[in-house]
Order: sequence, then C-alpha cells, then structure tokens
Amino acid sequence: MRIIVFTIIIFAIIIFSTCQSTPNTLAPTTELSDKFPEDWLGTWAGMLIISKPGEDTMQVPMQLYCAENDTLTNGWDWHIIYGADTKAGRRAYTLHTRDAAKGHYAIDEHNGIILDAHLLGGTLYSRFAVSGNLLTTMTRKVGESMIFEVISGKQTPVNITGNIKDIPEVQSFNISVQQRAVLSRVQIREKAVNSQ
Repeated sequence: MRIIVFTIIIFAIIIFSTCQSTPNTLAPTTELSDKFPEDWLGTWAGMLIISKPGEDTMQVPMQLYCAENDTLTNGWDWHIIYGADTKAGRRAYTLHTRDAAKGHYAIDEHNGIILDAHLLGGTLYSRFAVSGNLLTTMTRKVGESMIFEVISGKQTPVNITGNIKDIPEVQSFNISVQQRAVLSRVQIREKAVNSQ
C-alpha cells in the first residue's frame, strides 16, 4: 500500500512540475494596441478573404485608412477601400468619440447611417442589423498588423431552445459569410489627406 501511495505522490509531482514549466500556448504572442486611435493612424493594406460555406473563397484588395481630421473635434477619417480602384472603392467614413472612458465610439457613413462601436480589450466591435441580416465587425491592431473581420448571417434564428421551467429561451443564429483581412501598415500620416 505504501508503494502505491508513494508512486501516486511521485507521479503527481512530475505532472505538477511539467505543467509549471510548460509555456501557456493560449497567451498572445504579440501585444494588442493600447492607444486608440493614435496607434491605428495610417494606411493599412492587404487582401480581404471572403468565405461562404460550400463555396470557393474570394479575395479582394482592401485598405483601411485612419487619420486625424483638423475640422473635427474627437473625430478621425476612417476610410475603408475595397478593390484596386481606390477612388470608386472608397467608403469615406468618420470615426467619432462618444465616450472614450467607456470605449464608446461611432462610425458615420455620411448617408444617414451611424453605427455605434465599442472598444473592448483592444478590439473595436460593431454589431448591427440591416435588411434582415445580423452583422458583427471586429477590428484590432495586433503588433504591426491590423486584423479586420466581419461575420454575418440572417437575423432570423435557425434554432430556438430552452424555455423550459427556469431555463430561458435561447435563439441561435446562422453565420453564412466571413470576411477577414490581415493588413500591414504601408504609410503613416499625421493629418488627413482629403484629395485621396
């Protein structure tokens, strides 16, 4: 009996020692940006990968342009450019601060649409519904890269479960499209250039 107990103790010590010395593989390898939007200023470029279940992926050139704007208080140029034609593909939005302490921002599309955005854990999130679709956008600066991602699907639930006794109803939603780009900074600008 003593041999079995002794063996278990030795085994536990070995396991504990191994766990202590094993690096945490879930820890981020690069740091998230902690200065928003100052650390994000500049022009970021890369390839947007569009994925749909059961279909071939599409690739589209993409740029994200973030710059100070002299005419705005707590506002920045926030342009997203799709495709090779930087003029025709430009979406010239404006990023506004609502409450920086709470991480609350807004993206004005200058067509009557203003999307609320929230900075949490170094990631700028926006979640909204349009034309029966639910979309979530995520933009984050990680090290020297900017990660841009949009997931979308129908706003109608594909499954409803729960709603039994004390269990609340839970609605599940389909995700039918993912758009994702890893962008690299190609230019740093301190001020906006309106002629782009």
